[in-house]
Amino acid sequence: MAFSNEDQLWVRFSPPNLCYPVDDENEMVSIIEQLTADKVVFKLVMKGDEWVETTLAKPHEKPETISGHSVRFVSWSGRFDT
Repeated sequence: MAFSNEDQLWVRFSPPNLCYPVDDENEMVSIIEQLTADKVVFKLVMKGDEWVETTLAKPHEKPETISGHSVRFVSWSGRFDT
C-alpha cells in the first residue's frame, strides 16, 4: 500500500508496523519496485511486544543481536521472511 498522511508519503505492508517513509513520489516508486522484486525487505525490530523500528534491508542481511530485542524480516514474496 502506498499512502500519504498530511505532507508525508509512506509505503506499507499489511502487518502492523511495516511502514516506511519516503521523500517523494520517485522514491516511492523505486521502493515499491525494489520491494516487489525482493531486492529489499522490511526489517522490523521489537522489544517484547513493543515496536522499536522499521527500516529496509537487503534480503540476506544478517540481523544484529540486540539484547532483549527480536528482529524480523518480511519480504514481498515470503521467500526471505524470518
